[in-house]
Amino acid sequence: MKRKRLTQIFPFLLPIRVWQRKLFYNIGMKFDKNTYSNKFGDLLKYEICNTKTSMINKNSGQDIIYQKNKVDNLKIASKTMNHILIYPGETFSFCYLIKNAKKYGKYKDGLILIDGKIVAKKGGGLCHLSNMLHYLFLMSPLTVIERHGHKMKSFPDPDKTAKQGIDSTISSGWLDLKVKNETNNIYQIDIYFDEEYMYGKILSNKESDVAYVISNENLRYVRQNNKIYEIVDIVRAEIDKNTNMQIKKEKLYSEKVEITYELSKDKNRREVIVMKTKVGIIFGGCSSEYDVSLVSVTSVIKNINKEKYDVVLIGITKQGDFYLYQGDIEKIEKNEWKDDKSCKKITISTNRSDHGIIILDTNEIIKL
Repeated sequence: MKRKRLTQIFPFLLPIRVWQRKLFYNIGMKFDKNTYSNKFGDLLKYEICNTKTSMINKNSGQDIIYQKNKVDNLKIASKTMNHILIYPGETFSFCYLIKNAKKYGKYKDGLILIDGKIVAKKGGGLCHLSNMLHYLFLMSPLTVIERHGHKMKSFPDPDKTAKQGIDSTISSGWLDLKVKNETNNIYQIDIYFDEEYMYGKILSNKESDVAYVISNENLRYVRQNNKIYEIVDIVRAEIDKNTNMQIKKEKLYSEKVEITYELSKDKNRREVIVMKTKVGIIFGGCSSEYDVSLVSVTSVIKNINKEKYDVVLIGITKQGDFYLYQGDIEKIEKNEWKDDKSCKKITISTNRSDHGIIILDTNEIIKL
């Protein structure tokens, strides 16, 4: 059972803890050597990118009033950063600016995710704004230096064409969305609304010859430990505006989020892959039990649940050399495995970040 936090046992301590975290976070920002954007100005001349997002999600499964409250919260929050100028060398911080929201009105109850449960809370729904801003930042020359994706997706996106994996959750004192301007140009955020959509733009004082296009690749749904996860690669292409030719294409990151709602029919048509647990099985060795080990491991390999486990075979010779073995199982019991062409000399990584084996010839890491 997961250990409860002190504020879960004594809820009355939560406001004190939140105040403490915000205080320490703000103090930390004063000494982190970043210059945070705090100047506003008239709209800059050139548009770098734009997007829009539907504000009301009718698929939330909750009272629609919370969606309407969210719209009001978004309009209040947007005023803290609309037309903010991000000068060269400066850092934009969502939480740094959002702390001034009280000047523009009172937040209403909106939906947020706390400890895996959807609850109504003052200021709920602001992640809708940080989501849109993160998408804009990815389509600009600005460098994202802090971003946290949601761990759970509790209801479907209102827009079926929406990009997956570009969300950005925020929690003042804990989680922020930050970008740094490492260019020589000035950039600016422009946010506006109509009855249905929230719109966003990144503007600049100089015209750009490059456009950035964000796409999803390898979108799949996997089942792991009786839970379903959405996994997707976020890819960015750089396009020359003059020739409309692709200059560069790169994978920015991969995103994995737990799906806690029933997948809609269109997504259910996608194959839900069972994600296997990867395990390493070691056999052989320098001891007198070498031959016994070969017989025993052969039995283990033949009887292990292949639908649940992805097996990586690691053989150790009598001389103490480690090999990755990918040949026939029968050759292990006959002690013919070492002569198989599939053998690759390896070493075990001692780094926690690698957590696996390293093929010596190629330096390829196989995580376990």
